[in-house]
Parts: sequence; C-alpha cells; structure tokens
Amino acid sequence: MNTSTRAAAVTFAAALTLVVGLLPTTVSAQGRPSVPIFVAIPQIFPEIDARLILLREPGRDIVVLDPRDASPEALSAGLDLLSRLERPRPRPGRGQMIPVTGFVRAGELPPDRRADLNATLRELREKPIAQIGTLGAGRWMPFARP
Repeated sequence: MNTSTRAAAVTFAAALTLVVGLLPTTVSAQGRPSVPIFVAIPQIFPEIDARLILLREPGRDIVVLDPRDASPEALSAGLDLLSRLERPRPRPGRGQMIPVTGFVRAGELPPDRRADLNATLRELREKPIAQIGTLGAGRWMPFARP
C-alpha cells in the first residue's frame, strides 16, 4: 500500500468518525459491551487490497463494502468477523482499520439470513448519496441487528 493510499484510508476512517457522531454503548445479551454497527458502500472503494474494510472506532463499528462485491456473503463475512473480534479498550480518538482480503463461507447462508442481508443491502442502495468523509460520495446507514 503506497503512502497516499494509506493516508487516504486513515483520513477516511477519521472522517467517518465525524460523520457518524458519537453513539452510546449498549450491553449485549452476553453482558459484554456492544456498539452500534453501520454499513457503508462508497462509490469508489479505497485502492487497497481488500474485499471489505472493518472500521472499529470509539463507540461504533463500520463495515465498508466494496461496491463491486456488496453481496450478502460479503456483508455476512464482515458482520461475522466483527462478532468474533474482541472490542479494544477505548482510546480517545483512536480506532482500527482492518482490511479483509478474503473469506470462505463454511456453507450456504441460511435462506432467512440471506433474505435479511439482501433487505439490508437493498435499503442501503436506496439511501441518498452523501459525502462519506474524505472517501467521497457513497451510501451509509445503521445496521439493525436481527
């Protein structure tokens, strides 16, 4: 990854922090802190070797899908990875950008899960195009957990 691409990705992560705003932390059914999840599809995906990007910002997680591969499988992989990653201790103003270069599904998505993810992607694609920080134009929205 060249310096300008890395700088653009870091700037994008910082800008999303400003765009989304601070949201409260909630507690999941397991009693562990959880944070709101957002889904984004930029019109132009950053020039990095990734199929999707996980942004772990203070107070929120964001699954950034490549518009060329914004599928139920990609969204499911991003959400599944978020659920398996331990949430880092909060550090003011700091987050993590995790490029996901590939994934393999153990089997087909269950029909009800596929339908839910397709509905989420349809809703996301119907959102108006808005500025997503310095990444440029794209669509984003909160993800409603089933």
